[in-house]
Amino acid sequence: MSIIPFPSNANWQLFTEEQNNHWGRAKPDDIILVLEFVKFVFEKYIDKSNINNKPLKLQYSNDGPICYRELGLIQLKAKNENWAEFAYQFAHELCHFAIIAPVYDKIRWFEETICETASLFILLALEHISNDKNNSPYPQLHDYAPCFTEYIDNMLNLLLYPEPTPLNIKEYFANCTDLESNPINRQRNFHFAMKLIPIFVKNPELWNDIISWDKCDQSGSFKKFLSDWKELSANKTIIDKIIAVFYD
Repeated sequence: MSIIPFPSNANWQLFTEEQNNHWGRAKPDDIILVLEFVKFVFEKYIDKSNINNKPLKLQYSNDGPICYRELGLIQLKAKNENWAEFAYQFAHELCHFAIIAPVYDKIRWFEETICETASLFILLALEHISNDKNNSPYPQLHDYAPCFTEYIDNMLNLLLYPEPTPLNIKEYFANCTDLESNPINRQRNFHFAMKLIPIFVKNPELWNDIISWDKCDQSGSFKKFLSDWKELSANKTIIDKIIAVFYD
């Protein structure tokens, strides 16, 4: 087994198996490059110390992608040279890693939704930065730039467009009966994320607010949780927009 540290943080390590390369054709150094790019974008908007001070191990798993926050472990399932998939999965799990535990079962679906939003946000940012080859910190990925948003288009076709008619999100949310019992409902969470992504794109400073969830009351209603989050935030008018996605 080989252990490759991230150039930006030696406490973050990629684990590879030389005899059984689960990453397929993807070279470890190239994987690190893409994951570093995701990390670079995420750290522009969230307190670096919140994630850099914690050791992190990354490895392949057929059960991935998944984040074991308390263990400092992220497992991905991407392979070969599907760099957009690597970025998408890592952005989602890195968002989980950044959120300070605990997250109660009652709002785990919202955590999943926010992390889905993070994946979309990061892919959009990666394309935007990569297109400017002269100023990108990772010019090696310039030619791959369109693939980041093509991946989003594929997700739209898979998870959003199958609906026969556009969803009324407030009505859809009000009628959801499996939020707590099935927090990892990708199609449902993707619908919510598509409503949230414009808010985060316009107000990226909101990403730093997700680390305050541990100070919110998570034992009551979701509306009460959002109210607590708003009170703790310096971005109250922005969180009002998130509340307006779900409630009149």
